[in-house]
Amino acid sequence: MTRALLLGMLISMFVLVGCDQQTKTEFISQSTVIPDTPVPNTPMPTKIEAPKIKKKESQLPKPPQGKSDRIKAVASKYSLVGIIQFELDNPEIVTIEQMDSGSIVGPSVVQLLNGQYRMYLQSRPKGYPRLIDGYEVTHIVSLISDDALTWEIEPGVRIEHGGVDDLDYQAGEPEAFIGNEDKYYMAYTGRYLGVDEGNGKDQLMHRILFATSDDGLEWTKTGTHFAGELRNDFASSADVTLIDDEYVIYYSGGRVIASTTSADGLNWEKGSVLFGFGHDSTVVEYEDNYYMFVKIPKEFYYEKNPELEKDILGMVMSEDGINWPKEFYQVVVNDEYGDEIPVFELQDPGSVTLPDGSFRVFLNNNMGKAIYSIKLIGRIPKP
Repeated sequence: MTRALLLGMLISMFVLVGCDQQTKTEFISQSTVIPDTPVPNTPMPTKIEAPKIKKKESQLPKPPQGKSDRIKAVASKYSLVGIIQFELDNPEIVTIEQMDSGSIVGPSVVQLLNGQYRMYLQSRPKGYPRLIDGYEVTHIVSLISDDALTWEIEPGVRIEHGGVDDLDYQAGEPEAFIGNEDKYYMAYTGRYLGVDEGNGKDQLMHRILFATSDDGLEWTKTGTHFAGELRNDFASSADVTLIDDEYVIYYSGGRVIASTTSADGLNWEKGSVLFGFGHDSTVVEYEDNYYMFVKIPKEFYYEKNPELEKDILGMVMSEDGINWPKEFYQVVVNDEYGDEIPVFELQDPGSVTLPDGSFRVFLNNNMGKAIYSIKLIGRIPKP
């Protein structure tokens, strides 16, 4: 190959490479130019929405559906937060043999204006006399004491039961308190035969009746009564406390604790449920606070046909006696040997405050064979 031919070939190669490089440069330049405004008649790109992700179902428990579930849901807001220790004060105040009675229950104690103490009891006469087949009569009797520790039986009947058509065919569960003009008032349970609104069967209805007395010994029935707000207007086991010049009555509305108020102690406002469980309560004022002792189920609700003998003796406290928290204590009582008294022997609490500032709780055993009292060991919690 001649030198001239070789030189010509090299020149041709440089020309081709230069043209190819220019073409590439122009292509890259044109492809990267972004106009400031859209080209007319050129559609904008379609916006693509992010796919919607189906949320998983909540892992929280579903709202309760049945009545039992609703009750349990409410009960779950309550709790037992501790134990309050008591011991026997007087292990045997009085027995059915001493009273010549078939049963004695529902102790209620009031300090009289002369400084003495009187205890009222529901008594079922020996032999279980009946005016209505299947339903024994009961009436109210009393004991007297100088110190609320040792007691003497008072003869006679304080509140006699009524007839078959009266609201107090059975008269029992007394609660005495001092009313207007230093008269003694009593709120007691009257029972009479009626028809259950739920199943249409005959059963005893419960109302709170009233009586007054000048001396706490001879009583006159007022002819008035208080009816509850729940099934069959059930109202029994009254407990009355004077708070800020107003009477507050706590009572059993079946298997619930309810309360209401009165300006005069004899005419009562419409009641309302305080706790949706429990029965047989008593309230005592102690060190400027209020303490309620009440029989309650440990689970804070009742199943159908509950075994009430399994209920514990609970305690709940309040600063004003009106607003009560949801934290309860279990009351545990030791006997004279240091052994714990079974819960089914801690029945129908009543209470009284003593001049030294202490207080006593009075109870009857499960079969109503005896009345006894208990006292606090150590300090008590405050609200």
